[in-house]
Amino acid sequence: MRGLLVLALLGCSHKAPPSVATRLYTDTELAEAKADVLKRVAANATRTCPRPVLEGKPTPGPATADMIAIFEPTGALAACVAQLADNLKELQAQFATRVPAVLALEHSCGPQLEAAVRAAIAHEDSCWPYQIGVRPLPEHMTSPIGVVHLLDLRADLAAERGDLAGALALELATLRFSHDLGRGHQGILGVVFSALTSELAIDHVRAMLEDRHPTVAQLDALAPRLDALLATEPSFTDGLEAEAEQTALYLGLALLEPATWIPPGGWPPGQEKPDPKLLPGLDLHDAAGLVMTNLDSSAVAACPRGASLLACFQGLSSPADSVELPNVAGLLASLRQQGTTDPLKLRAIVAERVANVTAWSGYANKLARAVALLAALRLHVEILRAVARTGHCPDAAALDRSPFAELATPASLGASLTLAVNGPGIELGLPMFVDAKGRSTWRVTCPP
Repeated sequence: MRGLLVLALLGCSHKAPPSVATRLYTDTELAEAKADVLKRVAANATRTCPRPVLEGKPTPGPATADMIAIFEPTGALAACVAQLADNLKELQAQFATRVPAVLALEHSCGPQLEAAVRAAIAHEDSCWPYQIGVRPLPEHMTSPIGVVHLLDLRADLAAERGDLAGALALELATLRFSHDLGRGHQGILGVVFSALTSELAIDHVRAMLEDRHPTVAQLDALAPRLDALLATEPSFTDGLEAEAEQTALYLGLALLEPATWIPPGGWPPGQEKPDPKLLPGLDLHDAAGLVMTNLDSSAVAACPRGASLLACFQGLSSPADSVELPNVAGLLASLRQQGTTDPLKLRAIVAERVANVTAWSGYANKLARAVALLAALRLHVEILRAVARTGHCPDAAALDRSPFAELATPASLGASLTLAVNGPGIELGLPMFVDAKGRSTWRVTCPP
């Protein structure tokens, strides 16, 4: 997703490139930058993404092979997911109405796909297998959204047959699978897909809580598993670091390599070595140096590891999100004409101008919404547990105390959901900074 941005930043000038004497980066600096990029990318091959399993005994080793089996399937599963992929756009709008094609798809594909997902989430180490520099995305891969839609339907059918415990367990497995889609260094879009698919599963669990009236035992089983999911959300910082890695590797370091060069892990589908003709007016060594060292550094600094999503959203929100992208070649020529020739000063000015040109705050908001909705689901469960004990909804005073106060403020979110008694029920509100997309309130109905 960064390719057009980088080319817009670096190109657009037809003036002659600077001489070697006036380059921004020395050969030694470029060699050091290249070594740093390759070192960071190589670390992805041995990266671990630990999180506990939700139930049962863990399967030894990482989930890599089982995840690849889902997204690059063979045999009977390949025929199954090919059918899903062929029909996905049409079927997505038909899952709710359950047209015969959807039910036939669930009957033929559901058991195999559920077994494959359960095998993948049974590991305690589950990085996305297609991290930067490790393994390129397959050109034709199983649709993560299609998988989640099918599992959601399968869970709904189980609930309708009277197996609510099995249905809830399958939805939690689906949520864990959705979270695992966003783990590791794969870029922001992986985190976004994780958030979107999580919301699909959350909606189905919410409907089961409202319509199926789970028992106290079922609610008690849900609570700690939802706690575990909230405590192990995918890292937004991982996504930002991966964006920096893929930009530096595919669009920076690649400029210094011959046309036959293949990056670690191979080229992503549809991507190839940047054409130097697209960068007129800027020395390719300078272009490579700027891309490898500057473009994403401010974003990662604004959202360090351990920062809450609120802190990341605030740190990444900038008026620069709405300004035009600078023409770096033209900017450098102008600065040189004005007498600024020190390479370090020129690099610093360019870095400042391109900081936050991508609206990363919007992506942070997408993950924040998924986390907030999962927290609302956990609060919903806790309210129903309280109703089961007392026969009525918690009052306003109780909502201000433990456990509700703590559950309303998940650590990864950094902001609190609101809880308010409203008639025969309680309304949960998402934090103000979260773009609710029509989900600003979540109502839990209590018995009169």
